Amino acid sequence: MSMMFAKSAAAELIYVSVESWEYGCCGEVPAEGGSLRAGVTALPDEAGGQFPAPSIRDWAPDLELVRFTNFSARWDPRYGDPRGLPLRLAVSWHNQGSVIPAIVADVVTVYQKSVLYQLSARALIPLCNTMEYTRIAAVERFPDTSALEGEQTIGAPVRNVCGALMGVRLRSCEEPSAEAFIEYRDGLERASRTVDLIGPAAMFGPVVPGRGDRLTVDLSDSRLTLLGKRTELSGVVHGQAGQVSIVNNPGQGWIDLGDITRGAPTDTIDAPLYVALTIEPSRRPELPSN
Repeated sequence: MSMMFAKSAAAELIYVSVESWEYGCCGEVPAEGGSLRAGVTALPDEAGGQFPAPSIRDWAPDLELVRFTNFSARWDPRYGDPRGLPLRLAVSWHNQGSVIPAIVADVVTVYQKSVLYQLSARALIPLCNTMEYTRIAAVERFPDTSALEGEQTIGAPVRNVCGALMGVRLRSCEEPSAEAFIEYRDGLERASRTVDLIGPAAMFGPVVPGRGDRLTVDLSDSRLTLLGKRTELSGVVHGQAGQVSIVNNPGQGWIDLGDITRGAPTDTIDAPLYVALTIEPSRRPELPSN
């Protein structure tokens, strides 16, 4: 079951940052007196900012969470042990997965964040230790970016808005359940052995497979293309089909997928097929030891 933290009478302000694209895309613009519903993540504060996260009360590595007095936050295990590290908090209403604690809060103060960028050709490089916070009643949904777009500024540092920081009082925080985390880890494990394949239709059997069908595929066949993620497996593998589509533009350098009828004879199909194949666990390679 999930854990719920309720607002306390003496709830102090916590400070959470949000990227400008979040409210530029959708959702409420950060404004004093507003409300916030979002997923919350804790991150290392390498810059030693002036709005750090509170002290950690507990760390739950098995759930990839850090807990504070009256809320918890997602913690990426790639960052190691969070205890003793300076941390900052970030929120997102686009990234609210099943293992990210969800907060509801009242917005008390708002700061517009800006940073100096160094322009070099088409690249924008944020400069370290140039973050500034400007107290305002509400941030703009679409801040002016003309300074970044002017050719005359190439090579010169340019300050531009990069997001907002909010001082909020929590109403509640819902922590993900252990069951949700197990399901999440199971999904990651399945994804680790799923490959995206493009090849002649006949490579996938005498008829077009459908979602859930068991397939046998030779990964070493030179006619087969593996998209994106690579695999250490080679040779014949067995697995379960996920998405199956026809490739409408073979050889054009980009992929346009279309619907294909399950069960259609593959010897009648001239275009390649795209198949997402989840390889059976017994055929996964051993991971190299450190």
